[in-house]
Formats: sequence, C-alpha cells, structure tokens
Amino acid sequence: YLPVILVLLGTQFGYSSFKLGIFNGYMGIGFAFGLVAVLPLLLKRYKIEKVVVISLVITFLSQFFSSVIHNQIFLWIFGMSYAIGVEIAFSGMFTSFSNASPVRPS
Repeated sequence: YLPVILVLLGTQFGYSSFKLGIFNGYMGIGFAFGLVAVLPLLLKRYKIEKVVVISLVITFLSQFFSSVIHNQIFLWIFGMSYAIGVEIAFSGMFTSFSNASPVRPS
C-alpha cells in the first residue's frame, strides 16, 4: 500500500519529495497511535483474535477505498485508517502466534 499510495500522490497530485515525506510522517503517527492508544483500548473489550479480524477488515476497506476514490482528502483519511489498522493487525497476529505456542517462559 505505502509505495503505491506514494506513487499515486506524486503522479496524480504532483506531490514533491517534501510532501511525500510529510505523508510518510503522517502514516508514522498513525502506526504509533494504533499501537499505543487504539490497541490497548480494543484489548480491554475484545480478545486479540477478534481485534486482529477487526483491524484486517479496516485495513482492507482502507486499501479498497483508496484504490477507488482518488480524492486527496479521502486518501489522507484512508491512509490514517490503514496505518492504524495494519499496525494493530501486525502486532495482534504476532501476539496470537505467541499465545498459541505451548511453551511458556517461566
């Protein structure tokens, strides 16, 4: 998603390297926000497996709508929802794999 969205922003909207860097930073804020704020809130309410499913659906929808709707404002909105969703999915999948392991450290 990230390389493709950067090419789209550069070719369709004429983003300079600086603007693409700003977008990358914006996505980084989304990754951090998802991991630090959203994931703990979701884990208070749902099991990790359900959190992963929810975040994968959000990731899919963000990618889908980014490919269909080429409006700058929407691309930035979908970029943030993608960043939050993919970070939660990534972390959650590793947690699920770890939880599935029969060996627990003491």
